[in-house]
Amino acid sequence: NLEQVVGGSLLEPELSEDGSIQPPAEASHMNAVTAGLAGLIAVGESLEVTTGNLDAAVWTSADGREWTRVVDEPGVLGDAASPFGDQSEQVISDVVASPHGVVAVGTDGVLSDHDAAIWMSEDGLTWQRVAHDAAVFGGEGDQTIKAVAQLDGQLIAVGESAQRATVWMSYDGMQWAKAEVSDTYSGQ
Repeated sequence: NLEQVVGGSLLEPELSEDGSIQPPAEASHMNAVTAGLAGLIAVGESLEVTTGNLDAAVWTSADGREWTRVVDEPGVLGDAASPFGDQSEQVISDVVASPHGVVAVGTDGVLSDHDAAIWMSEDGLTWQRVAHDAAVFGGEGDQTIKAVAQLDGQLIAVGESAQRATVWMSYDGMQWAKAEVSDTYSGQ
């Protein structure tokens, strides 16, 4: 049902055979959408209610009317690709189509230790996790990427690292570096 997907939740409570209300097994949210080669690509996260496991999630649509969740067989969007291991949380906050492919950004971590995370795809259907570089994506405190854009083939991602405004840049989507950001206000 498209209304359930667009509304953010894929599963509503169901009635069991005895008439009791059963909670959904999964809750999903979409955070951003972009247009790619194969149509629309939406990103977000999915919570498996019974285990508490939170994994990044991707959906695709040719026309915006019908959406299909991308199957994550190798676990690239989930724990299998996480440097934090089992029961880590992956969330994709934004996505952009670029000359290098589709780039999704977000966070990965456990409890109060989260690092920035980036995923790449040529078509929005098959994803790979950009290799975790602790010097770029990690550090003291939490790191998270909130948004990503591309300008003239260069990718710019913004977010925070240890509660400080942070910018990451890439020319190919696979190799990233932090940019200089001044927190000094230069108002008139």
